[in-house]
Amino acid sequence: MKLLKICCSKWVNESRDYRELSVYREEGADITVLAKGEVGDKLVKDIVEDFEVFRYTTKPLGEKIPSPINKMISLFQWASFARKQYPDIISGHDLLALTIGWLSTLFMRKKPKLIYDSHEFEIGRNANRSGLSKWLILHWEHFMIKRSALTVVVNDSIADEVARLYKLREKPTVVRNIPVQFDINEEECKKVRERFLEKLGVEKLLVYHGLVCKGRGIEATIGAMPKLENVGLLVVGNPDSLEYLCELRNISRELNVESRVEFHEAVPHEELWKFVGVADVGVVMISPVSKSYYYALPNKLFECIQIGIPVVGSDLPEIKKIVNGYNIGTIANPDDSESIAMAIEKLINSKSVYDKVKFNVEKSKKILCWESEKRVLSKAFNEISH
Repeated sequence: MKLLKICCSKWVNESRDYRELSVYREEGADITVLAKGEVGDKLVKDIVEDFEVFRYTTKPLGEKIPSPINKMISLFQWASFARKQYPDIISGHDLLALTIGWLSTLFMRKKPKLIYDSHEFEIGRNANRSGLSKWLILHWEHFMIKRSALTVVVNDSIADEVARLYKLREKPTVVRNIPVQFDINEEECKKVRERFLEKLGVEKLLVYHGLVCKGRGIEATIGAMPKLENVGLLVVGNPDSLEYLCELRNISRELNVESRVEFHEAVPHEELWKFVGVADVGVVMISPVSKSYYYALPNKLFECIQIGIPVVGSDLPEIKKIVNGYNIGTIANPDDSESIAMAIEKLINSKSVYDKVKFNVEKSKKILCWESEKRVLSKAFNEISH
């Protein structure tokens, strides 16, 4: 059984895709990945996380040709490559990738089955989309879901909303973005923690990890720092722009907390525990800047759980369901520094409260792990592949 995964980005640090494809491989699939390459790349072979990847440029006519023309040409070039692989199943990383997969099946007698792996709430991804753009996406996604053998979404809220929007008889399959259990060296964590505590001159540590960009509550978290004595903030991740990183540094400077806020570049996923595990509290402050963010259930929440630290999470439906349901932290308004400060203080200022929450985190690690979650995907994949 041949399976082709299509991803229109560089396909690096795509931990959810790696886990998804590992399940398919366990079920006997022979896997190839088609992903974005550099200008001039035409089926450049690569190996990522032990998966064979072919990289194809999205600018086949060169950088001087207008982007829309390049994209249209590359759309059909990618579809042509996909068709020549003669896959039994095509998994699309998102709606665009799924569309390429579908194009590759046109006029084929024996069509490959399609898997729509929707990482976000597609229609709500960008709050600035025009009315026409939303209308087109709404109708196109409905069209593609009807032609997919399996649609996978990341949480119950999105599954409910997609089923409602498209009047589906069955809800999409929910496979949450949960990591595998981490192998953590407690002694190493303690060493790294002591280093940061000494450098920042504090007694407690908060950590934010992930892409450093707007909509993640980073500004509001820094705004909470003046209200938190002897607490440092470690921000681990690469910024989406140097301008935004400068903006965050300026906020820290203006609030006179610059000495207690440390910005650290992104680290390999297998080393993440060294930097998240140093903290007393993990910060998961997604701001509802779009409907997709409103429904977010980010993997950083589950990574904090697997690494063993309580969290302060956004007062949003899916995040709140996990944090309150398992009693693993506190909830705050992601746009309100006062609310964030109060939620953090509630955790770190009472040893009895913190110890209880920490105990619950340890219990939930055995439940909220990929080893358990993957069974849902394995069952769904078996139903369409046999």
